[in-house]
Parts: sequence; structure tokens; C-alpha cells
Amino acid sequence: MTKGISFAALLLLATSASAAVTLEPLRNRHLKGQHKIFEQIDFMQTAVETVKSYMDSTIQGEGSHVNTGTGDHVWQYLSSKNHLGDFLACQTCWYGAQEAQSLLSNTAIKQSIESNLITFCSQFMRWSSCSGFVNSFADLIIDNFLALNLQPDYLCTETVEFCPQYDSGYVELNETSFQDQIMATKPQDIANDDFIDKLYQKIAADPNKDQRPTFKLVHFTDIHMDMKYVAGANKHCDDVICCRASDGFPNNTASQAGPLGSFGCDVPLDVVTTMGDFINREVRPDVVLWGGDVTPHDQYGYTFEYVSGLQERLADFFKANLSSYVLYPLEGNHDFVTPNSQDFSKPDEMLAFNLQQWGQYLDQSAQEEYAKAGYYTQKLRVQNYTGDGSLYTFESTNIVTVNTEACYTMNFYLMSQRDDPGNVLAWLNATLAGFEQRGEIAILMAHHPPGDADCLYQWSSRFRAILDRYQHIVRWSVYGHVHLELYGVARGINTGKPTGVHFWSGSVSTWFEVNPSFKMYEVDVETMLPVRSHTYILDIEHGGDQKGLDWEWDHEVTALYNMTDLSPSSFMALADRIRDEEEVALLYQRTQANGGNQTIYPTCDEECRDNMYCSLVNTVYFEAKDCMALPRYDIMHDPLNTLMEYLSDPWVEKKSDANKQKRNEYYSSLIQ
Repeated sequence: MTKGISFAALLLLATSASAAVTLEPLRNRHLKGQHKIFEQIDFMQTAVETVKSYMDSTIQGEGSHVNTGTGDHVWQYLSSKNHLGDFLACQTCWYGAQEAQSLLSNTAIKQSIESNLITFCSQFMRWSSCSGFVNSFADLIIDNFLALNLQPDYLCTETVEFCPQYDSGYVELNETSFQDQIMATKPQDIANDDFIDKLYQKIAADPNKDQRPTFKLVHFTDIHMDMKYVAGANKHCDDVICCRASDGFPNNTASQAGPLGSFGCDVPLDVVTTMGDFINREVRPDVVLWGGDVTPHDQYGYTFEYVSGLQERLADFFKANLSSYVLYPLEGNHDFVTPNSQDFSKPDEMLAFNLQQWGQYLDQSAQEEYAKAGYYTQKLRVQNYTGDGSLYTFESTNIVTVNTEACYTMNFYLMSQRDDPGNVLAWLNATLAGFEQRGEIAILMAHHPPGDADCLYQWSSRFRAILDRYQHIVRWSVYGHVHLELYGVARGINTGKPTGVHFWSGSVSTWFEVNPSFKMYEVDVETMLPVRSHTYILDIEHGGDQKGLDWEWDHEVTALYNMTDLSPSSFMALADRIRDEEEVALLYQRTQANGGNQTIYPTCDEECRDNMYCSLVNTVYFEAKDCMALPRYDIMHDPLNTLMEYLSDPWVEKKSDANKQKRNEYYSSLIQ
């Protein structure tokens, strides 16, 4: 027997014995329905001793066989130096996965896990909040973890590859192959990846560029409206959000929640209504985009009644304050009954409810699309564009809303739904292909920015390919979710040249320490590109006691950074300046939270600037980490995202059960 086989076999034997010893204390638990576990522990221990005896005899006499009475073909297979290690590893993995499945499916075990999690969580938060969090997510996480990652056939053949002789029944869907397929049809006239830049050059060359027709587009997102917010309540507490009556009413004015919001809290209704009043009075846009997330961050208390009630409040706000404008709404990750979570395998009750609230804004075709999985496209319509008060439709321009719950790292359904969840990307690709054939263009809106850590690599890398392929169709895109004003430069897969710009809006919510804000874009009618980007804020601490506090204009991007325009090349140049000039980097940091404490720092050293540069010039999070020379998977410094990326990667497609059974006949004969 060779050293390689001896070492591998002994290592596996030690692992098996260790697993058996580890599980031994469970015998005394007397868990109902778990007697099979202990029978299989006994089996594993017996198997270890049997194989050890076999190996000892083999070492003494190479080529000898043990007559076990279990079938000569099995031992002929085992005696092969190429197969012995595989067999032992596979059996250890297989039984380990089965036992883990059995344990995690047991009610008593699950209750014990949940109890321990609540106890651990309560060291940092209130017990009631921890209990709500765990009760909301525990079953969802365990069930979706068991559904694929801990299935023996997938775990032991695909994840750890301990069973090479066994077919898992899954086919890996490679993201590079997807990109190649998408890019294969890219038109030659956009191969230089400078289409959007040339449009901006055309605008700049127009001798009457200051008189070019434009319209105003407002984008606001992440309201997180807290109907339990109380002015004067404690804004410092041991919970996810504060400023509620349950947090107490301190005498110290510095700890009291202001009437128009406080850092560390979500916002009262008055912040939302004053924003609506200000938009009507000062901004007067032509079209409004709503980017999602109306529910507060108290995710431990979500119910259908709670979430739907806030959606009704939002719909009332739309009618009372924004009825003069065309509105395009979108859901966020906090707009589902189980926060962050959408099961794409079946209809969602909140999507159905939203349709009832948003029916007046969506035409029949858009409603039918939205009902499928939360995405839709609709023609761009502008109120009073012609000056006569009528509704004007730009027949060749579309608003495309993409449901990025399909990429959200905290959507735990994605652990088991790993093949374009909801067919969102397939729909987007087909939709943009249709626009191309008809000579139409699009403005895209989504909740999660694809370049953020919260968007899974398998989805964002494919999304990047689609936007590269249709860079002449999707003129620009807007996002929310992160509560910070940021930008992302989309770059060509083949050339690395800047092809487009992703605009990330700050939040209306103050959570965690940001000033409420919204954005208004001046959009060039001919090209449908933004030529100015204005930010309006509510400076909640500048006003002291907040008496007379109102929304105000804060900055316009091209003027703030002395940029030529809002083209991809101009943002690439801005990224270079942020990397090289600390003054510019500090300014970029200040505007992220729009004067809020969250992103105000006295200095930004070379590493700080390099990281900002990498985040700005990459629209896939893993590629930003590559730029920063950081490992993609880093359990020590980025544990949650690393774990969820690992458990949701790669995308796989299930083969037919009939073919799977046929392919596994040979292996089955070996272990019977």
C-alpha cells in the first residue's frame, strides 16, 4: 500500500471516529425519533474497525483480500488504490450529511438552536427584539440550507467532491460562459465602449446646449417611516432603532429625539410630508421614481398587517403630495412580510398587495409583469411636458424596474434558488433585446446597487454583462438601499473603458447617521441622459432644536467636483482624483451621508483613497475587492457576506431525476 492511500485513509478514519465521538453525548438526550442516528453511529464505528482491519492486513501483504461475505465486487472496488480513499471519504460525508439533516430537521434541536441564538443576541440587544429576529429567520435559514447545501448528493459531490463516482444530478452554470454568450451578439458599432461618452460629446458640441430641452426627474428611496417615532424619546438605546416611547424620555436634551428626525432612528411621518411639500413648492419635477423600503428597521416585528399598513400610508402620501406627477414605484428588501426575503418559487403576498396600491401608476402590461416577480417596464410619461397640462408619452423611452431581491445576500431563499431567481435576468435580457430591435432606449431603476457587498456575485456579474451588451439602450441607472450617495462606473468587460454610470441615492431615513436626502436630475430629452444631478437634504442637526427647519438644496455634482459633465469618462476622472487628492476624497465622503456623522472623517490616507477608487470604478463587489487586493472570501473580516456568497454559489441547474437515477446505478451497487 502506498503512503498516499495510507495517509488519506487514516485521515478519513480519524475524522469518522472523531465525528462518532462528537455525536456520542447525544445518546443521553433521548430525542424522540432519533434512534436511527445512534444506529448509524454504531454502523460507522463498526465500519471504521472493519476497514482498519482490512488495511492492516493489506499492509502486511499487498494484494490480499478479506472475505467479508458482503460481495466480492465491493472489496475488489475497495482494494483498488484509486478508489479506497474515495469510498471512505464519500461514506463519511454521506452519513455525516444525513445525520446533520436529521438533527436540523428535529423540532427539539431547532428549538435549542433558536434559544441559544436568542441568548447570544440578547448580549447586544433587547431580548424581545432578539426573539423576534430569530423567530422570523431561523426556520427560513435552516430550511433553505437543508434544501440544497446539506443534501448529501450535492454536498458530497459538488461542494467537497468526496464522491467523484456519484452524480449529484446538478449542472453548474458558469458565469463566464453566460457573459461570453451575451457578449457574442454585441453590435460592432458599440465595440469601442464609448457610446455614452459620444452622446455627451454631442451635447457639449451643441452651440445651443444651454437651450436644449430637458425635464426634471426626482428619485427618492429608503423612507423607513416609523409611525412609533416620538419627539422627545431617547435617541440612544440598546435596540436596532430608537426614538420610541419604549426607549424612555430623558431629561438631557442632547439625548432627546427631535421632531424632524434623529441619527440612530428611522424617521417620523413629518419628515416625509415636509419632503413632499418641498418638492411641490421648490422642485416641481416632471416625473418621480420611488426606490423602495418604506418599513422601519424593526425587522423583528414584521407582520402582513404591519408592512401592508405602511404601504397604505405611503400610497396616501403619493396621492396627497405627488398626485401632480407621473410616478414609477418599486419595492425594497424591507417591503416583504419576512424582511429581506422573497420566495421566487411562488407568488408573493406583498407584491399582490402593492399592485392594489399602485394600480393607478402601472398600465395593464406592467401590472402583469410585476405580478410575476416584482419587475416591470413602462413607457416614460411626463406630466405637462407640452405646457397644456396633458400627459405626454415618450414612445421610444422606457422606465425599467429590476427586482434585485434576486441578488440580495440576506434573501435566504437564494441558498436553494440558484438559477436566475424569478427569471429576472432572463426577462431583463429579453426586454432590452426587444428595445434594441424596435429602436427604443431605457432608464433603469433597482433597489440594490449591483456593486454593493449586498448583491451576490453570481447575479451581479451576469447583470454587468447584460448592461455592457446593451450599453446603448440603458442610458443610465439609479439605485438606493445603502442610504449613501455614491456612484459606480460601469466598465466594458473586454476593454475596461467606462461605459455607463450607476447613480446611488442617499436615503430619506436618518438611519444610521445620515441626513435625509433625495435627488433631482435634469435630463436631456434628445439623449435621455442626465446633464445635472442635484441633491436636496434635511440638515437635522444644523437646525439645533429644529424649529423652522426645512429641506434645502445642498449641491450639484458637476459644480461640486468641477466635472465637465456626468459622462462615464468624467466619473472615471473623478475616481482618479479621489485616489490622488485627499481633499477631493474627503469631499466625496462628506456628501455620502450629506453632512451626517456617518461619513465625516478628518483624514483619508492612501489606503482609504484606494478603496474608494476601487469601489467607484467597479460595479461587481468581488471585482472591487480584487482591485483592493483583498480576498473575495474572507471569513475573518467579512464573515456574513463571505458565508452567504459561499452558500449561494455557484448557480446550478437540476438534471432530470430519471437520468440521475440511471447515472447512479453503478455507484449504488457498490454501497448496497
